[in-house]
Amino acid sequence: IAHSKSDKSAKEIFIGQCLHQLGALYYFKDDFSNSLDCYFKAINSWNKISETNSNYAINKCKSATLGNIALVYDDQGDMTIRDSEQQIKYDSSLKYYFMALKIDSIIFKEKGNQVEDKSKIANDYSNIGIIYDDKADVFRQSGDIIQSNRSYQKSLDYYNKALKYYE
Repeated sequence: IAHSKSDKSAKEIFIGQCLHQLGALYYFKDDFSNSLDCYFKAINSWNKISETNSNYAINKCKSATLGNIALVYDDQGDMTIRDSEQQIKYDSSLKYYFMALKIDSIIFKEKGNQVEDKSKIANDYSNIGIIYDDKADVFRQSGDIIQSNRSYQKSLDYYNKALKYYE
């Protein structure tokens, strides 16, 4: 039986949404490994759909999933004891927050600067600021005051960027 593109897209949307929700459920159970697995599979679903068409709703879903991946890495960093492992988790978190920010910035420009999209960018900047603040704390605790100050400065920079979007 031949399926139309819209049938396949609808199926991928449903799969992506289910995987995203499963990722959230695993996250709330502190099962970060399964949470990440579901989120990455959801990203694959969103990517399959966006290969055939650029869709505002799909990009928003993809951004939300990327943000959740970043959150999982952030929480893993908070729970990790060794400084080097914390920094790796925080760096992973930043990677996915920046990916979400890129998508949200594109959406913001394409959709004519809607308030909802503007607040999403502000939230992305704020989350990035939080991670740099976390990184600064780790550097400070390990005695690396120079790196700590650099990370605190980056944190301030991103909080100020967030503030501009909230105003």
